[in-house]
Amino acid sequence: MENLAQHIVLLFIPMILGNSIHMVLVKKNTLPYFNRPISTRYFGQNKTYRGFLLLPIISAVISLIGSYIAGPFLSSHWMDALLTFGMGFAYLFAELPNSFVKRKLNIPNGGFSTKYKTLQIIIDRADSMIGIFIYYYFLVSISLTDTLILFIYAMFLSFGTSLLLNLLKIKRSI
Repeated sequence: MENLAQHIVLLFIPMILGNSIHMVLVKKNTLPYFNRPISTRYFGQNKTYRGFLLLPIISAVISLIGSYIAGPFLSSHWMDALLTFGMGFAYLFAELPNSFVKRKLNIPNGGFSTKYKTLQIIIDRADSMIGIFIYYYFLVSISLTDTLILFIYAMFLSFGTSLLLNLLKIKRSI
C-alpha cells in the first residue's frame, strides 16, 4: 500500500463505524447475555464480553464491504477483514491497562478524576489508538512517519466521533 488515503480507508472507516455501531448496540442492550464484565474488580463494569465479541466482528464486516467496493488493500478481501478484526481486538486490549489503573484509583466507570480530567480524556482516547497503531504498524507495510501521521489524524477523529456520539446521546462521556 503506497497511498495514505488507502490506509485511512482501511483503518479509520471500519474502526469508526464499527465503534459507533457498537455504541448503538450497547445503548439498545443488544445481546444482553454477553453484557457481562470481563472482570469488575480489574476493569470495571464497561469492559464486557459483548464488546470483545461485537467490535472486532462489526469492524471486520465493514472492512470486508469496503474491500469489495474499493480494494482489496492487502492481498485479498479476507486479509483486509482479518486485519481489521485484529484491530478490533487491539483496540479493546489496549484499553484494559487504563481501565485497570482507573479502578485502582477508584475512578468510577466511564468517569474521570477531578484533578487530571483533561489528561485522562487524552489517555482514554490514546490508549486504544496506540494499540491499533502498534498492531497495524507491524502487520502492514507502512513507515513509522506515516503511522504517526495517521495516529494524529485518528486522535482528532476519535475526539470528534466521541463528541458526536455524546451529542446524539449514544455515548455518555467524551
